Amino acid sequence: MSTMNEKTRGKLKHFTGLDTWSSAHPLDDARFNDFIIEAYHNDDLHISKSDFLAEFPELNGDLEDKADKFFSRYENGVELLKRFQR
Repeated sequence: MSTMNEKTRGKLKHFTGLDTWSSAHPLDDARFNDFIIEAYHNDDLHISKSDFLAEFPELNGDLEDKADKFFSRYENGVELLKRFQR
């Protein structure tokens, strides 16, 4: 069971629940950044890759590669925010 805060999970589900996340819709960057900010705000700084990927519907092949890149983006985003807050 994941320890991800429900508000953080909600932002991630909002992002992954849209059919556009894998096709670079112009608003997807803002939605994903909202998730990163929510994760930081809720101290969800170490979400496991398996918990993160579990929120993506039906990953396979190319979609899994894209989701992996978003996981890296999450990790980089929270690291950036932690440095900013020093």
